[in-house]
Amino acid sequence: GEFSAEPASLTCEACPVGRFQPSAESSSCIQCDPGSGPSPGGLGCLPCPTGQFSRDGICETCSNGTEPTENAQSCKQCTFGKAGALGLCDTCPAGKGPSMQRTGCESCPFGLY
Repeated sequence: GEFSAEPASLTCEACPVGRFQPSAESSSCIQCDPGSGPSPGGLGCLPCPTGQFSRDGICETCSNGTEPTENAQSCKQCTFGKAGALGLCDTCPAGKGPSMQRTGCESCPFGLY
């Protein structure tokens, strides 16, 4: 999407990151809702891709050891028995458990499983 802040302007500007404009002859852009970001071309908003979150219309990847909340508005630590990177948490295989930071799976110590 594009907009023109000046009346009768001969040029249009691209909407800033996190904003869109689906209509012609507009003087401003609309911010995407939390949990979403602009669609290609800036004509609307789409939910953030898997592993990403958005508070202000800009989708960002969750840090290692975390994944997006259900509404993709923030990130939460990988749940019990899971570890991950780039916003994706997976269950650790048998004989392994998540590291303290939940960024990877480690072998279980002797006597534990």
